[in-house]
Amino acid sequence: MSTPSNGDRSDTNQSRLSQENTTTIAISTTTSAAIVLGRNCLAQITFPDAFTGTTVDIHGSQTLNGTYTPIYTTLGLELLQLTVSASESRSISIDPAKTAGYKYIKLVASSQAAARLITFTTITAF
Repeated sequence: MSTPSNGDRSDTNQSRLSQENTTTIAISTTTSAAIVLGRNCLAQITFPDAFTGTTVDIHGSQTLNGTYTPIYTTLGLELLQLTVSASESRSISIDPAKTAGYKYIKLVASSQAAARLITFTTITAF
């Protein structure tokens, strides 16, 4: 097995590769830049210390410039609404199956007082 580089890492206990990237919620906005999943699934999100949101929704789309809508469960419940304490760095694990099939996602939070860089980890699809 080759050694990953550029933020990629491989877990010898898993057969899937993970990749760490970032997205930004710009100052005075509520929605992040698009996160390109392609054939990957979202596995983890890390919020910075100064993040001022309390909830974050994950919206999905099949096209980059398409309409992003909340992701729901088969029971009609909002699938991915995360609770984040203000002014506290926090990493949240996500069941990768929850974003399987979406090519693009965006994070939607309350308005930020400054630009916020959010780190996320994806893994290769099943």
